[in-house]
Amino acid sequence: MIKYRPQRQYIDEAMTEARTFENLDAMKIFILEHWRKIIPDPFSLDDIVIGQVIGDDKRIGWKNVRHVCVKRMGKEVYYINPQCIGWCGE
Repeated sequence: MIKYRPQRQYIDEAMTEARTFENLDAMKIFILEHWRKIIPDPFSLDDIVIGQVIGDDKRIGWKNVRHVCVKRMGKEVYYINPQCIGWCGE
């Protein structure tokens, strides 16, 4: 199981939008569908990258937390420094 929360200013706000998925592919599909409601062509599934484990988040009890980033957002390209849009963990 993979947990995901979007990037928000406050952790409490982000946790109201947290979701759990069977695997990373299901999480990526959810993220893409969510962003398509906001931007017509936000990015592709291949543009979503999952970072290396940065540790555990003791505030919310998640283990093996990683950044969820995109290499492109609309016409903006971030191939060198993907932009963080959330976090995932176990």
